[in-house]
Amino acid sequence: MVQEDSTAAADEAKTSDVTPATGDELEQVRRERDEYLAGWQRAKADFINFKRDAEKLAGEVQKFAREEFVYQLLPVLDHFELAEAHLPQERKNDDWVKGIFQIKVELEEILKREGVEVMAAMGKPFDPEFHESLGALETDGPENVVVDEVQRGYVLNGRVLRPAKVKISVKRIMDQES
Repeated sequence: MVQEDSTAAADEAKTSDVTPATGDELEQVRRERDEYLAGWQRAKADFINFKRDAEKLAGEVQKFAREEFVYQLLPVLDHFELAEAHLPQERKNDDWVKGIFQIKVELEEILKREGVEVMAAMGKPFDPEFHESLGALETDGPENVVVDEVQRGYVLNGRVLRPAKVKISVKRIMDQES
């Protein structure tokens, strides 16, 4: 019976060490809990925002990561166009020539799938964002309109990759002979 009394006394001593919290202490603990919860929620929101921004940035980087590579391929297309423009009429139906220009078509299709578009310049008003003027030609038509495209321009995913090199129209100057 002595042992039972000592165990009961020990249990009573343990519970007596824990005093019930007063209203002020309980309110303090609740405020601390709310602060910690709010801090955790802000940290979680910051992490979610960071993760979303990182994913967006990775998407943008991936979108334009190939820009330099694509830019280096554009002279290849330019050379195909020059070759095609200077091809003698009697050679245009040669199977070998057709095969060579099929390579050009395939290259254009690959670039198109990657988001590369040919810029339409002829007949458009001159826009320095899309065109690089190499000179002017006198015409009877409206001024500042592209009348000659020296080199094609390209757009990659809506952004100018290479501006079109063009010549623009200016008013014809009348000879003043008296």
